[in-house]
Amino acid sequence: MYGRNELIARYIKLRTGKTRTRKQVSSHIQVLARKKVREYQASIKAMNVDQASKDKALQNMAAMSSAQIVSATAMQSKLGITPIPQAPYPGTARFWPGPLPGQPGSSQE
Repeated sequence: MYGRNELIARYIKLRTGKTRTRKQVSSHIQVLARKKVREYQASIKAMNVDQASKDKALQNMAAMSSAQIVSATAMQSKLGITPIPQAPYPGTARFWPGPLPGQPGSSQE
C-alpha cells in the first residue's frame, strides 16, 4: 500500500526520471501551501469587505491542511474562491519553434 506522497514521488519518477523521496514531496507541498496562504492573505486584505468576513475566511484557511490548500478543488469548495490561473505544463512544447536557420530543411538558404 502506498501513501499519497509515495504515489506522487512515483509519478514524478515516471514523468521526469528524477527521484524524489516521500519526505521531499511532503516538504515541497508545505512550501507551496505557505506560498498560497501568503497570496490568499494578501488578496483578502485588499478586498473591500467587513473585518468579520476577512477573519472568517482566514480562519477557514487556517483549518485546512497543506494538501487541501495546494489542491485547487479543495480551495474552491472550502473557501468559495477561484484559484489563480496558471500556465499548463509544457510537456510536449519545443524550445525552438521551427527549423534552425542554416539547417537542412530551413527556408533561409
